[in-house]
Amino acid sequence: METIPFPLLPALEDGIESLDRISRVPALPRNAYSRARAWLLSDAVSACVEQSRMILKIPPEEQRALSLLRRASVRSALSLSCLTRQMSEPEACLIHSFLAVEVTAALAARLPNHALRQALDFLLPEHLDQVYRWANAYDGLLDVQALLGGYIEIMPGRPMIACHRHPYDAIGTPTKENDALSRMAPFVLTAVSAGMYRQHTHAREEDPILQALHLECALIQEQHLTHFATLQPDLPSLHRLLLAEDTLTYLFLSCAEAEENQDVKQMYQQEALHTQAHSQKLKEMIARTDGSAPAPIDWPPPLMLAPSKGYVRDALKHVGVTARRDKLVPVGSLPPGADFFRYQKRVCPREDQVPSHALLERRIGQTGSDYRYEIAPHPIPALRSRSRDETRIGR
Repeated sequence: METIPFPLLPALEDGIESLDRISRVPALPRNAYSRARAWLLSDAVSACVEQSRMILKIPPEEQRALSLLRRASVRSALSLSCLTRQMSEPEACLIHSFLAVEVTAALAARLPNHALRQALDFLLPEHLDQVYRWANAYDGLLDVQALLGGYIEIMPGRPMIACHRHPYDAIGTPTKENDALSRMAPFVLTAVSAGMYRQHTHAREEDPILQALHLECALIQEQHLTHFATLQPDLPSLHRLLLAEDTLTYLFLSCAEAEENQDVKQMYQQEALHTQAHSQKLKEMIARTDGSAPAPIDWPPPLMLAPSKGYVRDALKHVGVTARRDKLVPVGSLPPGADFFRYQKRVCPREDQVPSHALLERRIGQTGSDYRYEIAPHPIPALRSRSRDETRIGR
């Protein structure tokens, strides 16, 4: 991917616009991938803003420059939120869950087979199960198949009840890989998990089971957020923000290349200019504060979201695996008193009290079967039944 020459980059203040322009955004296409890309960029910009707020130990003049950079990023985040607000809450919930599956699969498929890819493969069935649960929640209210365009299979992954793990087991190991995509991937997935956490905690549902399901999903997303955040490279704070801004540039350019709507494409291309200007400013700040010169990025090919049914099916072989500290192990290999089992007894003492299970039980009780879209029988025989919610897998 080519970078844009420095002389063409705007000044930081050009990223701050009049109030009436912040909400002046194009209409978002109804295509599932266009909508997912909007969420991806919204999540990533918000993560950059949060990253910059954590940088405190720099001289006042540098903190002022950082404040200007952050204000421009906030403007970008607000404009992107105007895109995502074009979706109803149920639509946004399903599209966001769809995004988690597709971006995790897209990143994992391109990574070398090292610990980072293994972590993504492990968590992919959990993202899929959330799509499945929310499709069962909103079928009838929405045309789920039309919304997701048939791009993804809707079927059980690792049952959500089995996704609740002890906090000690939600910690990864910082990636030591030096290729750009391995360094960027944990930031991308941290950002998406944080965005989904916010969405679930702010959800408004009158249905008690669905409101409880949002809270259960928020707990799972915080767990994912912690896991992905600890996979990020171990870097000084300004270098970490530079990596975030470079990742954001990469995402804006990737999404612009994939977007067919010319108005949305132009919006993303313009935002990419601003994020490159932010990266240039951060490089200057790093040179002044610690005398180092960050190495130029060897940009990977654009990250394109596309159907990943085969990859997701292959990842389902991990549904019987859980995390134990920083290792992945079969649940059946854990000793009886393992932290996983103790935590399960505390958080999920009775299946009928777990919202993700209660939702499926209600759906099956009302219609006789769950809602699915499969192109072939489920690869895990124990998860093929459409008349019961299997809760023994993975726990």
